[in-house]
Amino acid sequence: RPLPFMPRAMFTLPSSVLLLSSLLLVLINLHVAASFALSMSSAPVLVFGATGHCGREVVKKLTEKGIETHAFVRDVEKAAKMLPEGMPLHEGDMADPQAVLAAFKASQAKRVFLSCNNGAHQLSCETNVVDQAIKSSVDHLVKLSTAPCAVKMGPHYAVEQALEEGSIKYTSLRPHYFYQNLIQKTIAVGGEYDPAQVVPAKTFKSHLSRGVQSMVDTRDVAMAAAAILALDEEGLRTHESRDPIYVLTGPAAFDMRQAAAEMSEVLVGDASRTAIQCEHEDVEQVKSGPA
Repeated sequence: RPLPFMPRAMFTLPSSVLLLSSLLLVLINLHVAASFALSMSSAPVLVFGATGHCGREVVKKLTEKGIETHAFVRDVEKAAKMLPEGMPLHEGDMADPQAVLAAFKASQAKRVFLSCNNGAHQLSCETNVVDQAIKSSVDHLVKLSTAPCAVKMGPHYAVEQALEEGSIKYTSLRPHYFYQNLIQKTIAVGGEYDPAQVVPAKTFKSHLSRGVQSMVDTRDVAMAAAAILALDEEGLRTHESRDPIYVLTGPAAFDMRQAAAEMSEVLVGDASRTAIQCEHEDVEQVKSGPA
């Protein structure tokens, strides 16, 4: 609408000009959309650990971006119920060189997300994937590692060293403690939050009860991994020119006792009742495991 002190003619355009302007805007939008599509990678991605908390989110983020995504799983039948319908699944053991190599050949994957449960077989599983990825000429591997304070205590560091010494470009994501791990400790058996599953007066033990840290959501970790794996060639070259190790943290730092109080307030509605408690567990007990 023209202002009172300005002539109306200034705001009147011929219909032909308006039509041309509209067509120009459409062309600009199509160009932007095409440029965005071209900036995304077309390389298939093979996800190891696809049924884990973080792996499932990586699969979700990649498929949302339209990236061809494959999953290497131990049990196809079980994985099919947890992952997107129709997703290509490759069955095998991560420690089996032939099974992993066959998955690389079948998927033609040039990029990899690597995640594995902590345990005695983690080192052999992850180093085998790294070895087969190198043999398969993979362009880039994103490894899910652990927090800097703990990375040298377990197999993660040895895998990072193998990546550093190998002929493969990689990114190592070092996230702090997952929020999802805390939810598992404070809610009865079940994958997702359900108020009916809350266990009153629940007590869990943690050697981190007195240590302050910035917890992080697995969905944010997955978003970072997917963003790297979806980069086009130019974007990936720029990314690879930087330090390959990224520390991922949450928005605030607190210890497990504070976390338990927060969970009580949210799930029970009254922090003073302390329905969820955290007891300290010595590091030696954690190392030795259950009797």
